[in-house]
Amino acid sequence: MAEVHWQHCRWKTVADAEVEGIDDEFFVIVQDPEHHRCFIPYLFVVLNKGYTVDDIREKVKESLEDYMQPVDIIALPERPFFHFKTNRIGLIHDIEAGKFNK
Repeated sequence: MAEVHWQHCRWKTVADAEVEGIDDEFFVIVQDPEHHRCFIPYLFVVLNKGYTVDDIREKVKESLEDYMQPVDIIALPERPFFHFKTNRIGLIHDIEAGKFNK
């Protein structure tokens, strides 16, 4: 239950910052394979036309405490849904499969 509350607080922090260029944002929390009971945050963003992740990275960083920093910011064309909810499970599988590796 604590992870859900933590995740909700993180999302609100970025949303409340109203970073120019971000249309939508949400976090996906992945279990850390190297540290039992630890999690790794990824920030997914839907950007306004003409913006890149590099354009928003500093403002996102400024809006979060050190312990809240995402390991990666990943741009998507739109928020993925599955049964009317954000498809975080599908994104976790994509992260674990290396789909977003640079």
